[in-house]
Amino acid sequence: MEYRLPNGAKMKFLDDKTTYLGSQLECPSDQERYFGVLAHTDSILVSTYGKDASDPELILYRKR
Repeated sequence: MEYRLPNGAKMKFLDDKTTYLGSQLECPSDQERYFGVLAHTDSILVSTYGKDASDPELILYRKR
C-alpha cells in the first residue's frame, strides 16, 4: 500500500516480503473507515483507510 505524503508524493513504507504483526479497528467516528496498526521488530505504522484498503492515510510511521 502506498501512502500520500504532505507534498503529494506517494511512498511505500512496508516490505512485501516481511511479516508484520497487525490489527484492524473500526473508526468510531466514521463507520466506513478503519485504523490499521502494523508492527515489526524495528518499526510501527498506524494508518486509516476505507473499504478494501482504499484511500490510505498515514498517521504515524516510526522506525528504530
